[in-house]
Amino acid sequence: MLREYRRWHSPSLNREMELLVVGHDGAPVLVFPTSMGKFYEWEDRGMLELLRGQVEQGWLQFYCVDSVDAESWYCRGAHPGGRADPLVESARELSRVLWGKSIGNALREWDGWAHDWDYWRRMLTLYINGHD
Repeated sequence: MLREYRRWHSPSLNREMELLVVGHDGAPVLVFPTSMGKFYEWEDRGMLELLRGQVEQGWLQFYCVDSVDAESWYCRGAHPGGRADPLVESARELSRVLWGKSIGNALREWDGWAHDWDYWRRMLTLYINGHD
């Protein structure tokens, strides 16, 4: 699979950001790391390998972005009550904005242990393959 590392300065965060692009063509898939994760987490956990066929066929291209946890969820300068709920609502708002621009997306909120990697593998193969 084609793998390209990118780095740039984010003027919004005033810091360097890293990104991993996997695949040569296809529908863009934006990938966020888990809490305190890094841009290479999906690759390290074998998540991209699950969809190697779709990537090599040029059906999917993954954009694995770096975490902004220090500015959000783990921002120790923010009140704890202000860290969690706004993040969920921000994700919902992002989904609405994307749909408003005719950019299809799938926001899924799973209960329980949805942040365990076994759940991620199930979700990935279920949703990426279109079985919603």
